[in-house]
Amino acid sequence: MKDMSSLHGGERIRILEIIDSVSVGGRQRRFVELLKALAQRDDLQVEVVLFDSNIHYRDILGLGTKIHYAVRHYKRDPRPLAVIANVCMGFHPHILHAWDSMTAMYAAPIARSLGRRFVNGMICDANPDVKPFTKQYIRSRVTFPLSHAIVGNSAAGLKAYAAPAAKSYVIHNGYDFSRVRNLEPIERVKHMFDIRTTSVVGMVATFSPLKDYLTYFEAAAIILDNLPDVTFVAVGDGEKREHLEGVYKRRFPDRVRFVGRVEKVESLIQVFDVGVLASTPFGEGISNAILEYMAMARPVVATACAGTKELVIDGTTGYLTKVGDSADLADKIARLLANSQLRKKMGGCGLERARTLFDLATMSRAYVDLYSQIVSRA
Repeated sequence: MKDMSSLHGGERIRILEIIDSVSVGGRQRRFVELLKALAQRDDLQVEVVLFDSNIHYRDILGLGTKIHYAVRHYKRDPRPLAVIANVCMGFHPHILHAWDSMTAMYAAPIARSLGRRFVNGMICDANPDVKPFTKQYIRSRVTFPLSHAIVGNSAAGLKAYAAPAAKSYVIHNGYDFSRVRNLEPIERVKHMFDIRTTSVVGMVATFSPLKDYLTYFEAAAIILDNLPDVTFVAVGDGEKREHLEGVYKRRFPDRVRFVGRVEKVESLIQVFDVGVLASTPFGEGISNAILEYMAMARPVVATACAGTKELVIDGTTGYLTKVGDSADLADKIARLLANSQLRKKMGGCGLERARTLFDLATMSRAYVDLYSQIVSRA
């Protein structure tokens, strides 16, 4: 990899990373993992602008990276423009990198007015039906022409947004394998979450419009009618949780667990026999949950939509299922529950794929190479 310091006579490349929040979420975790990797480098300097002062991933506070806050008090609040501009005047970044569509709307015109390079990282989903005049569509059309690079974490996402090919880069999520160390003992985890069955199926996802917990629990209902010795776990929180919990805990009080957010989620995933991600047609980018299953050598059953097809090899690392088809999902889960050798084989293939293509070092190198390319073209 080219040493970035050589591009400016030994001067470190300065990057201003801008994101709406570091609350719970796949994009936020990807941002924090990259920040941790960049903090280890001597050939570049990074500062951060956050639009929200509530920090879930508190790792970033111990990196020594300077953080600025540009909190909005209402929609279209112009004050963050002043914050970003003032940071630029003091920090003199070579690159402004926005991680979502809202911050891209603020950062793109500032980068253009100051003659800085702009990396647009707003694409982290792969909605196959990005319609004209929707918020995301308008923001993409405004910011794409001002971008020197448009980064999506899936090829499906770049295609869905019709990003200009000459500016488009796919950088998949990267998993930090140090997270699989020092896990809680399996029996302690089972006791903690009151899991008493031989088999366990789990889904790690927020209860949001992009995730299809309804299909997951309908598949659970099909399986539990025939295989009662299984616990179905839901890891996550969100607006739809209360309703689904009320319905399915009444139907299967001893066989479903709604555990909310779990900090060291790998400790719980090690209990799973099968990791599931059911998604809606709105479009999944690259799922961190699937990477977590693969890193723990667990076979995956996931909806065959958008970026998930770039992660899961159907029939090799797990199974892909039809959108919203609970019978198909139940069938694929049941196949794996019935065959321990198949689970082991698919889980091993998934682990190898994650280590080869989706590790944190690969992701961070790709970003550094991208930064190097666009600065060298300046």
